[in-house]
Amino acid sequence: MNRFDGLAATWDDDPAKVAGAERAAASLRDAIPLVGSGWSALELGSGTGLLSRALAADLGAITLVDTSEQMTIIGAERVSAATEEHVTACCLDLTVETPPTAPYEIAYSMLALHHMADVAAVLMAVHEVLVPGGWVGILDLDHDPDGSFHRAGAGEHHPHEHRPQGHERLDHEHLGQHEHADQHGTESVDHVHDGFSPATLTTLLRSAGFVDVEVAMAGFAVEKGEPPRAYPVVRAVGRRAPSDTMTDAVSPTDPG
Repeated sequence: MNRFDGLAATWDDDPAKVAGAERAAASLRDAIPLVGSGWSALELGSGTGLLSRALAADLGAITLVDTSEQMTIIGAERVSAATEEHVTACCLDLTVETPPTAPYEIAYSMLALHHMADVAAVLMAVHEVLVPGGWVGILDLDHDPDGSFHRAGAGEHHPHEHRPQGHERLDHEHLGQHEHADQHGTESVDHVHDGFSPATLTTLLRSAGFVDVEVAMAGFAVEKGEPPRAYPVVRAVGRRAPSDTMTDAVSPTDPG
């Protein structure tokens, strides 16, 4: 059983998570011309769909993808309550299986990428399910050299960490498959990366085929620990090249 299944029912009880999703949505709107777009959307590592709910007013049909079955079930219910558009929830690994609703005009994730073992493969999979000209928006922790973000939450969120601290895991071995981790955590390892530096995210997105890549601080931080410590969030955006070809794809209504 995915450990996040047991956290799904009470995940949104923390007002900081809800407020963080609103700040993440505002940051994406600042960088991507999605306001009023009606774009078809994919949320990767969606959890309960907090970010999709915050963006729903500007989007069309939304697909939630997560490897936690309970997260996707609850996410579908709560996102459906926030929009009149069609909502689909898929419990799957995007590097293995393509959602039936693909392709999409925008894909996004919030604080999910650092749980995913094969980041390079995940981003290449995202690239492949976007229409030509489609956008990607990633919000995740800035590189946390001492790994304190997850140590601060060890009692609640990440109790099974068995690895050296302060390691960004940027080499090819760790950006590839990791035997103890899946797309959104496992029983033995709940996070794989201690955040990502802007330079690392830039390299990852460009290597996955994205163009017009821009990486900057997102303008907000996540507080954790006692006393609370602020952990900055990085925003990375990019596009699938408009010149790419895809069968039966429809270009975004406003490719920017």
